[in-house]
Amino acid sequence: VAKLWERASVALGFAIERERRVAYNEERTETLSTGIPSDGKYLVPPTTTFSRSVAEDARLAQLSSQRWKEREAILHPVLAKIYRDPDGALSALNALASDAAIEPRKLAEDLGLAPDRLGRLRGSELVVDGRAARDERTAATVALSELLPLARAHATEFRRNAERFGIREQQRRAHMALSVPALSKTAMARLVEIEAVRERGGDDAYRTAFAFAVEDRLLVQEVKAVNEALTARFGWSAFTAKADVIAERNIAERMPEDLAPERREKLTRLFAVIRRFAEEQHLAERQDRSKIVAGASVELGKGTFAVLPMLAAVTEFKTTVDEEARERALAAPHYAHHRAALVETATRVWRDPADAIGKIEDLIVKGFAAERIAAAVTNDPAAYGALRGSDRIMDKLLAAGRERKGALQAVPEAASRIRSLGASYASALDAETRSITEERRRMAVAIPGLSPAAEDALKRLAAQIKNKDGKLDVAAGSLDPHIAREFAKVSRALDERFGRNAILRGETDVINRVSPAQR
Repeated sequence: VAKLWERASVALGFAIERERRVAYNEERTETLSTGIPSDGKYLVPPTTTFSRSVAEDARLAQLSSQRWKEREAILHPVLAKIYRDPDGALSALNALASDAAIEPRKLAEDLGLAPDRLGRLRGSELVVDGRAARDERTAATVALSELLPLARAHATEFRRNAERFGIREQQRRAHMALSVPALSKTAMARLVEIEAVRERGGDDAYRTAFAFAVEDRLLVQEVKAVNEALTARFGWSAFTAKADVIAERNIAERMPEDLAPERREKLTRLFAVIRRFAEEQHLAERQDRSKIVAGASVELGKGTFAVLPMLAAVTEFKTTVDEEARERALAAPHYAHHRAALVETATRVWRDPADAIGKIEDLIVKGFAAERIAAAVTNDPAAYGALRGSDRIMDKLLAAGRERKGALQAVPEAASRIRSLGASYASALDAETRSITEERRRMAVAIPGLSPAAEDALKRLAAQIKNKDGKLDVAAGSLDPHIAREFAKVSRALDERFGRNAILRGETDVINRVSPAQR
């Protein structure tokens, strides 16, 4: 489709002679860049001041989360039985449940004593209002007993997730402090031109136009720098076809709050164009390493590029802490030891010991007390599987009868093994939960990147140490104070993420605090 590149007057430096049956639409091309200033410093400026506190934004984020909406859906029908305005009652309950100063137990007690705190109740207690109104008030009072445990659980869940949403809000603000640099007028015009080619000629025409465009290395450097800034601020999948629900949420949360809808839409389209160009360049570099172009790391005009972190923070995980802790607890060595002991005893009690142990283990993992499970096994071992041998009178003196007698005699030992297994699982689960929580807290710490000047100083420092036989203090004394502060900042972040001096000690478990995608 794209054959000749001749018109020098076009900002791209060349134009595409299209097939005659395809009409070129100038309006569509102009709308992409209209309203997006190309002479400023930023496409998206850094945001460092916020109208609300971290705690308040974290509270609002939790109130708008999907889990909170699900609990609201459970509460609303119950509130409709009690209050004349269930929507208003739900809003009032949300305000009380999300108040950190009110204990969940105290909230439930206060609602039990004064349910009208959430609004006017249905019906009436007055005789003059009739029997129907009194019956409605009675039904509302009965439904109140159903509301109280739900309200307490609602407030408890808010407190349980408050720390997680607080960390997420801090991470959001850290990402919003990163800017997305502006493109030059030339780069903007070229992107608009080849995007118009894609819309009119399809992917094949786009690849052809792209092949001509990447001959301009400055264009590629600018686009890659903006692409890296987009990744740092919004995440790697934002504005791409791979964007999922989490990526869309990050885009919505990390855009400036005062951004007009029209400008937001234009920026979204522009960022999608930049992502598409960067992805095409990435594929080209993978196929031919000679085409690798480094992103711009110097000032272009008056714009500055944000220094990307060496190791990004990880705040979202595929599995919850509880799920991962259960998996690790089941794989703990001491748990495996107690399980093997139970297996040995179970082979003398049940015909199918694997099935019986599976049932017992399921109960332990679900949180049932080991003492209760052991008591149930002692009272009725046959409930967990067929016992070995036979209890028929005619078999008592035979091998089957003796086997049944031995199975019953082994039941107390099996109960003891179950208690040990439950205690081992509980201790392993508690230890792993604390360990995973600490790991994820550390993984939320980003390792900041070094400026180009600091990277050059680091190379010179390494060379000086090598030449001066390891005299680090002499070499470090010549560092610029600003660069020394950068090194200290990175060192503190490394200590906070991996543990004090963990890198120097060569600890092997530090890899656990790096996501698989970043290893």
